[in-house]
Amino acid sequence: MILECKKREGTGKEKAKKIRAEKNIPGIIYGKKMDPISIVFKANEFEKFLRHNHGKPIYSINLEGEEKMVVIKEKQQKPWRNEFVHIDFQEIHKGETIHLNIPIHFHGVAEVEKKGGILVKNMHELEIACMVKDIPNSFDVDVSTLDLNHSIRISDLNISEDIKVYADENSTVCSVTVPRAAIEEAAEAAEVTEPEVIGKGKKEEEEEAE
Repeated sequence: MILECKKREGTGKEKAKKIRAEKNIPGIIYGKKMDPISIVFKANEFEKFLRHNHGKPIYSINLEGEEKMVVIKEKQQKPWRNEFVHIDFQEIHKGETIHLNIPIHFHGVAEVEKKGGILVKNMHELEIACMVKDIPNSFDVDVSTLDLNHSIRISDLNISEDIKVYADENSTVCSVTVPRAAIEEAAEAAEVTEPEVIGKGKKEEEEEAE
């Protein structure tokens, strides 16, 4: 899905307030080969646009008949009202190197749960830099073969040498832990009751003394 945008005139809080009152969202698009352009687009169309392109790092917008390839650099919103107030787009071109965040998708979580484990996701995305042509849609992590108390690090991922990752290769991406209830149950089962020491009777003591 392509987002339809229009150039907008005027800036400032009052202008932006009026735009949002009309169920539109103000934004800006900038890039290495262009001057920043203030834009506006329909709020309901932007929400559909995000749902349709969920998980994709690159988007397409149509600015008054000119299609542009962009990434979303910033989304400003009012979380208590689930309302977007401003969006920053960066135009990209195939020969450029770009810096962005790529989502991590975990596969095989059900297999982990069958083993009695809980998957702890330490990371949900990776900050990278690469040429536009090398941008991955996501990093897919298969956790189905992970055993309890095992983990996956960045160095375990099959990441192309053309992609620079801004994180230590030994950083933990995810791990499998045992539920607290299971740990407590195992601890209780492992408790060893001290053997009861039964005192000797008077007769036994006399026999040993003879």
